[in-house]
Amino acid sequence: MPLTTAEEALMLACVNGNVNEVERLLNDDVNVNVVDMMERTPLYQAICYSNTAVAVELLKAGAEIPAGPYNGTIYTSDRYQTLCDAVKDCIVEQTEWGKASVYAFLSCNGA
Repeated sequence: MPLTTAEEALMLACVNGNVNEVERLLNDDVNVNVVDMMERTPLYQAICYSNTAVAVELLKAGAEIPAGPYNGTIYTSDRYQTLCDAVKDCIVEQTEWGKASVYAFLSCNGA
């Protein structure tokens, strides 16, 4: 199924690192776990383009974290490690967001 205009806007905001737009779209109830025709999610896009602040916002909003490699690419890359390190740095400050998500995210990277 094709993405809605709002879902496309979320994907683009994740690619461009536009945290304010991501927050606005998520506040408008755009699906944080939408999947495009190439099986990419907003979190995938944020990681792929090294937009750590966007990735953290997506995780806070309930973005699902894969249990293992995503198509054998991005979640096993150096960018994934960079995001993992950034999330570790944010844990103390971001205790209000899903602890289970944080633990799942870190554990799937061997933390």
